[in-house]
Amino acid sequence: MSCTGTSVSISETFKGSTGELLCQPATLSLSSVAGTLTDQHIVCTFNQCGETTPVEVSTPITCDDSHLDQCTTQEQCESIGKYWYSEKCNTTPEITSKPGNVTLPTGESKTSLSSFTGGLAISGGNRQPSATLNLADPVEVSGNIMIDQAHVGQTADLFVYAETTIPINPYTLYFMLKGKPVLEILMWDKKPKNLVAFKDNVILETEQQIFMYQGQFIYPGTLKVYFGYRLTDGTLVTSGESIDVTIN
Repeated sequence: MSCTGTSVSISETFKGSTGELLCQPATLSLSSVAGTLTDQHIVCTFNQCGETTPVEVSTPITCDDSHLDQCTTQEQCESIGKYWYSEKCNTTPEITSKPGNVTLPTGESKTSLSSFTGGLAISGGNRQPSATLNLADPVEVSGNIMIDQAHVGQTADLFVYAETTIPINPYTLYFMLKGKPVLEILMWDKKPKNLVAFKDNVILETEQQIFMYQGQFIYPGTLKVYFGYRLTDGTLVTSGESIDVTIN
């Protein structure tokens, strides 16, 4: 076979048994192959009739910490220590839905048929049910409620409150969020009748989302955030577990 007019082409790239990057030539007229990694490319050097010809080809992007979107199966995802749910690979475990608590107008309490998930995302990351962060970190705090079918279609007020500790105060404080006309953080005396609405007169849907807070926290300390809804008859439905935040 003559080398005159031979073209160099690449059919695929792959890793060798010891992890070295190799190139697979598509033409049989190429007598030897070597490979080196340059950023996200492989420079493949072919010995063609005594002359070397460098050819640069794109590195195939594989499933790894920097390319979770390339993890297309649960096996791939879990092989790098990540979590597979919602048909994709995630860096944090799935936040499972938990039942809430109901306080009836009579004062009787029981487990709710509504279920809750909630958490915070730091600097645009995945939502997680608890986190430790710095005061300067931007956050988004949100929650979802799968509404008791008996309550779907009813009018309710959504509420958010937090159990708080701060370094300058030895006591546990309670705050609530008032959403209108602008977001306000108010002291709360823990009396249900005095719990202000974060969002009022909401017609409850099967799944209710609450976007509670976006921005930076004001003080270092700890927060245990709860949320829920109150029906017009005074029935109070609250998340059973808090969103736990430690702020340094």
